[in-house]
Amino acid sequence: MIKDAFNVSSTNDKVEKVQHKPNATYWMFTMFGTAVGAGILYLPVQAGIAGIWPLAIISIFMVPAVYFSHKAVLDLLMSSMLLRDYSGTINTHFGVVFGFFINIIFFMTWFFCLTAYSIGLSENTGVYLQYLGITSINLAKTIYLSLIILIILFGMIKFCKTILLKIMSLLSILLIILLFGISVYLIPQWNLNAFLSFPKTSVLISNILLILPLLVMSFVFFPAMSTMIITYRKSYDGDGTALQRLNRIVFNSTWVLLLFVLFFVFSCVLSIQPEDFQFALEENINCLTLITIKLKGTGLLANPGTLIGLAALITSFIGVFFAVRESANHIVSTISRSVFKKKIKKDQADNYVLIFLLLFLWLITITNLSVVSMFSALVAPLVAVFLYILPIVIFYTKPGFKVYRKPINLMVFCIGVLLLFSYGLGKFLEVVLNN
Repeated sequence: MIKDAFNVSSTNDKVEKVQHKPNATYWMFTMFGTAVGAGILYLPVQAGIAGIWPLAIISIFMVPAVYFSHKAVLDLLMSSMLLRDYSGTINTHFGVVFGFFINIIFFMTWFFCLTAYSIGLSENTGVYLQYLGITSINLAKTIYLSLIILIILFGMIKFCKTILLKIMSLLSILLIILLFGISVYLIPQWNLNAFLSFPKTSVLISNILLILPLLVMSFVFFPAMSTMIITYRKSYDGDGTALQRLNRIVFNSTWVLLLFVLFFVFSCVLSIQPEDFQFALEENINCLTLITIKLKGTGLLANPGTLIGLAALITSFIGVFFAVRESANHIVSTISRSVFKKKIKKDQADNYVLIFLLLFLWLITITNLSVVSMFSALVAPLVAVFLYILPIVIFYTKPGFKVYRKPINLMVFCIGVLLLFSYGLGKFLEVVLNN
């Protein structure tokens, strides 16, 4: 879940000391909570269809890929003598015009992500209501359920923001605990015979390419790093330990996140049959709803499973929405000043943005596009631009970054390029192999 985003505004303030030292454990869990959200509930669906071996093989490479990509962002933000967030740093190196286009790409990235969450909320709610017998049909197949859900969420965001943020913090902690509990609860149902069947090399490669984007998306916490880095620089730039402390937090966050996410995914994949995951993909539902609907909840998870999944979708939707809303407001204000030579009022711009987002989210939601495909084909490649590609491009094209021109950063760049085409290549190979 994206609780924080690289802000559209940046600060030119020089580093100032603060009285209270930041807490490393707090920031590690902030990074952890930023990454953990509804996205990982769809990861087992794609991984479960592909099988256990592609997941096992690709998991080996996740630590260096996640750590060194986030370290590149850290090095980039720490390179300036001034306090700059991600957006401000990009503007510094490429100029305001390029920075504006980056902001548009940023908006598109999280708008697609927001759309995936909206579709997930509608589909999972519709299936669950039908499962409980409250409705005779899946209301997600109509145009009304998604509109009702979006109006309720927009109303909460517009009029209850402060209370909502407090509830979100509590739900995020609760979500992490519950997902870990579900992972442990499923252990007795693990079928280790899944390891006995090794796929053909061509099938293995195809499945790895299909899993890669969604797996990488489950380890993204760089949007929250700007705030953390600025906080640490204010406290520790004086004694020169800021970078060392931040490196330790990023490294520890990577390991904790890796163990948590992979434990959950492996637990789900080893407990559920591939054909059931195929059912989830076709119905556009997440793993927890699948456990409830297809497997009759496996006892204690009869209803809580779906409810936990819906709570994760809601918190992720709201967390991403704030980033999308702020970015859209910035775009509207910039266009108003630059094109129409008129400064638009903040409240007026915000109202336009809310109406635009509501209508477009609703229109796309009722098309019922595949959530897995949206994450893999649209969101993950765009995230790769910010996390794996842009920092390395700056290191190799701008003066003063020679120290960062290392083979490991070239590896990060290559992974970013692969992420741009991974899902498309995987689908292409899948079609070829099936013919």
